[in-house]
Amino acid sequence: MINHDFIKSIRSTYAKETQQTIQVILIGKDGEVKKRNNKLELDALYSLIDTMPMRKQEMHEKSNNK
Repeated sequence: MINHDFIKSIRSTYAKETQQTIQVILIGKDGEVKKRNNKLELDALYSLIDTMPMRKQEMHEKSNNK
């Protein structure tokens, strides 16, 4: 479950930018917007996530634990 304070924070930060349209926003752990789109494209989103350092590390650790 997502923390309600986190949801409020995200909405207050990005609400002004998204009032007119629905947007999918990928936000990194550093708080920066990594990707915006007006539709949800899961394959593209997952591909982008897989290029991120934290995900690369996770995949590396997973492959070493086999």
